[in-house]
Amino acid sequence: GSRASNGVIVITTKKGSDKVKVAYSGTFALSQRTKTLDVLTADEFRQIVPGITGVPSDAVYGTADTNWQDEIFRTAFGTEQNLSVTGKIDPILTPFRVSVSYANQDGIIRNNNYQRVNAALSLTPSLLDNHLNISLNGKVSWERERKVDESVVGNAISYDPTRPVRTDDTTGPGLGYYIWKNGNSPMAIQTDNPVAMLELDDRVNKVFRSIGNAQFDYKVHRLEDLSFNLNLGYDVLNSNYDRYVPEFAGMMYTGNQKDGTGLDETGRQQKRNYLLDFYANYKHTWADRHDFSAMAGYGWQHFWKKYNRTQNDPEGNELNTPKHYESEYYLVSFYGRVNYGFDSRFLLTATLRSDASSRFSKKNRWGLFPSVALAWKINNMPFMQNTADVLNDFKLRLGWGKTGQQAMDLYFPYIPIYTNSYQQGYQYLDPTGSGQWINPLYPQAYNPDLKWETTTTWNVGLDLGFLNNRITIAADWYKRITTDLLAFVPTGASNTANMMWRNIGSMDNMGVEVTIGAKPVVTDNFTWSTSFNVAWNKNKITELQGDGETSRTQAIGLPSGKGGAGLAWHIVGQPAYTFMVYEQVYAENGDPIEDQYVDQNADGVINEDDLIMYHSRDPKVTMAWNNTFTWKNWDLGISLRANLGNYVYNQLKQANTRVYDTTGAQYMLSNLMADTFLFYNSSSAERLPLSSYFVENASFLRCDNITLGYTIPDCHCGADFGLRIFAAVQNPFVITKFTGLDPEEFSGVQGSPYPRPITTTLGIVLTF
Repeated sequence: GSRASNGVIVITTKKGSDKVKVAYSGTFALSQRTKTLDVLTADEFRQIVPGITGVPSDAVYGTADTNWQDEIFRTAFGTEQNLSVTGKIDPILTPFRVSVSYANQDGIIRNNNYQRVNAALSLTPSLLDNHLNISLNGKVSWERERKVDESVVGNAISYDPTRPVRTDDTTGPGLGYYIWKNGNSPMAIQTDNPVAMLELDDRVNKVFRSIGNAQFDYKVHRLEDLSFNLNLGYDVLNSNYDRYVPEFAGMMYTGNQKDGTGLDETGRQQKRNYLLDFYANYKHTWADRHDFSAMAGYGWQHFWKKYNRTQNDPEGNELNTPKHYESEYYLVSFYGRVNYGFDSRFLLTATLRSDASSRFSKKNRWGLFPSVALAWKINNMPFMQNTADVLNDFKLRLGWGKTGQQAMDLYFPYIPIYTNSYQQGYQYLDPTGSGQWINPLYPQAYNPDLKWETTTTWNVGLDLGFLNNRITIAADWYKRITTDLLAFVPTGASNTANMMWRNIGSMDNMGVEVTIGAKPVVTDNFTWSTSFNVAWNKNKITELQGDGETSRTQAIGLPSGKGGAGLAWHIVGQPAYTFMVYEQVYAENGDPIEDQYVDQNADGVINEDDLIMYHSRDPKVTMAWNNTFTWKNWDLGISLRANLGNYVYNQLKQANTRVYDTTGAQYMLSNLMADTFLFYNSSSAERLPLSSYFVENASFLRCDNITLGYTIPDCHCGADFGLRIFAAVQNPFVITKFTGLDPEEFSGVQGSPYPRPITTTLGIVLTF
């Protein structure tokens, strides 16, 4: 549909059953960090730092020995309990399913916790002699999350290891936690104490959500080939976010009012999404050879959200102007589909959609998206009859189609929306002698020419099945051409913001995907099932336009904020998100040489003309291998996954190349990673962040899951009784050369991520 251009996940709701059945499952899990970064110990810090150029000669070092990463991480416990009952309600014999679940998961970062309660009900009655089938589904959930500032990970890596976690002054600035001071005054520019961030910054988010739908499928009496389907759905969410930080907390000198004033912040969000789908479907078969079906329908969706935020001090005094935001948008669709099959050999599908989004102006609101697909089941041809014992599936598929994409984080990006200025933009007017401060309005950046992003796809596929599908192969070649790419990119000088949504150009994707499934071993007691998927994809920007720039546009800014410099770019003729960096020079032993970059044009000067195009964030090859082994009542499952050719900018490593920061007479010492010593005297601070040294090959092989289970054999408790116990390990290992915390970084830049833990789970599944 109108949101399917980049893929769709379809979830089928579980239904009731003829007999009353009860199912219970419970899991208990322990999660641990998988990796810590190698930084200087306190003794190494005191020994090395005094000799670094620029560190003040009178710098004072602490006497503590603090491992800040150990201080913020922990072993976390989690549990999830699920109970469901299915059956039929007399006297109308309506199938039902009711379920309830509870989850409580601690995070591996201290004080982080997530709790959830779900309840769901499904009713699926059939009326009018099974001509009217009704499906009623409802689900409610309550969530409570104790959140943490994820920058605490980066702070723990960079914080001075010679400083203590706490001090004796529990009432003054810092409230008993160490903070950097200039004399007796807390510094406004410093790294926050990681432990204080966790223990003094109280952030709680509570969410109530309800999702439901009612679907009616009516098969017309005396014309059963014709049916009408109406689906009504809703998704309602209310969230309440509260943050409290007491006055004199260290974070209140680096943020908020920067004077120690505490913070009492509230955020209230409401979302309401409604859906209506109505379509007619006609199916008929003639002469047992001609299968025909046609469908035509209408879709409508409404998305609405409202947000309010207040920021006060603990005494209730207003710190910033309250923010209010309310907006909505609509999607409308008309669609049709025709299917025709001849003699179970030739299949044709043709679709046509006309979609409208209120995110675009009236002149660009509608998009037309057709598609055609053909299939030839070669194994059903007469000349293939003698191969049926060996080759039981042989299908050739051809497809062509267009899909649309309109997803943006703004609801009205094409019209000017006026916003209150920040406090720094207030103006003082005094026309009558009794002057007052006013809050001017300014227009946000907008683009009236926005239009649908359109992807045209060609696909050729082949399906094979051997030995009664003991071996299956599915192979696909595809080519996708995306035009009018939607991206949030820098604007021209004539706009009121640095970034805005634009249609920036076109991109090609071409790839091959192969999936092989097999049961190599099948015996009375032992079975091995395996599935392997490999996909290769190559993308290339083919066109860029807008604001006179036709060769490249910035895709990712440099995270360190060095003058707004770009880090990754969309460049014509190159893959999307291509890094542009200085090529680092290395010594014979493989170490980078400080301040040495390749002079690409041999002019004796290192400047922007020497930047090179250096890989992309996106993998070239992805693979997945899933295996299931069963022996009598035992089962073992192993899932492996790999990405090849993806690159990630290691911001954590780059941020830890300098051991000191100075502001006037103030200074703060920061820790160093063990592999960044060669940069601590760097005199080219403006070029160092763009060194190719920090763009790392993040290819990886990850084991997602290993599960071992045992199903209790017949214990004379009835045919419907089942009991399975299992143990599982999630994310047990990853093999990679990437030196950051996790090579799987979709954004292409790894700053201060929440580490992916290794989780060991024990569970039980009971049905009766």
